[in-house]
Amino acid sequence: MVPKFTVLIAVILFCQAAVSQCCVRPEEWHRIHANDLRQWEQKSGLPVLMIEKLLAAAAYSESDENQYLIENIDLKTLKRRGQTLLVTSNAGTAHCLSVSVIDTATNNYREVWQTTDIPGVEELCTESLLGQATAHATMGGDIVVQMPVRLNEEPVGHGMPKGQLLVGRFAWNGRTYALKFHGKIVQYYWNGADWAKVSNDGSRRFVSPDGAMTAIVLPSGKEEGSEESESRVEIHRRDGALLCIQDVSSSDSDHGYGVDVAQWTPDLQFFVFRMRSSGGHSPMYAPVVFWSRKANCFYQLNDYTADETFSVSSPDKVSVSTWTDMKPATISLSQLGTSDVTTLQSAR
Repeated sequence: MVPKFTVLIAVILFCQAAVSQCCVRPEEWHRIHANDLRQWEQKSGLPVLMIEKLLAAAAYSESDENQYLIENIDLKTLKRRGQTLLVTSNAGTAHCLSVSVIDTATNNYREVWQTTDIPGVEELCTESLLGQATAHATMGGDIVVQMPVRLNEEPVGHGMPKGQLLVGRFAWNGRTYALKFHGKIVQYYWNGADWAKVSNDGSRRFVSPDGAMTAIVLPSGKEEGSEESESRVEIHRRDGALLCIQDVSSSDSDHGYGVDVAQWTPDLQFFVFRMRSSGGHSPMYAPVVFWSRKANCFYQLNDYTADETFSVSSPDKVSVSTWTDMKPATISLSQLGTSDVTTLQSAR
């Protein structure tokens, strides 16, 4: 018997115009998709047939060109309204977000609300350097959609682009979801799960999953007006004690690095981050640095770049690209040898 509930589906889908760039062979896609469904059946407790039915109700066909993976199924946040949050994405250089609400009170699942835009953008298709659009449900039952875009239509060029985060908040009015608020955040960052606002001092805080450690990324550019282009990373214990510092700034704010994406590994042993050149030098080379909890030291990966791919998965795996041939690679940080990394001297 199919449980009766209303399901909120937030789906990150790759732009159809870019399908030719992202699709794998049909037989490979069927294998990946089937494995993805089985994994989420185990994680969420929902049977595969129900997950497939939800996707079908939101008009996501099983065609070879419509290739997506499930990123998250949230059964708890909207439980009081009988709703579930589902996020999916397609691999590629951009993501297009589509958010739907599916009514599953009967066996005839139907879509009751859907949006592919928020004020300020016609489509929720993001630029890879800025990060992906996201959608999540709040404890109050609203839906928040966040979309990173270039700041004031900054032209495409070398180096790390400046961005702003467009935010749309939708509230349930008893029949559908309607726009409740929209705005923008100029200073924001990815905290490992979603976008978050930067503190007034420009710092970004990343608390380890067990709460024992906090990594703080601070602006350290020495030239006035370019402070945010370069970074300093500090590792603190829960009691505030400083354990290690890594400063990747330069004297002219043009030959150092800025941290743009960072997060803790699920096993709690590493804090890993991607860097971008402050002066736009070698734009496809985005170094990956990590702090080891066991060694209390920062290390930089040799012969890898995170320009096109950067993600962290359990327990300590990091997906990047080889340098310079740009082939996808997934590495386990705990399995690295001395020849795989460069030990960085702490600024402390």
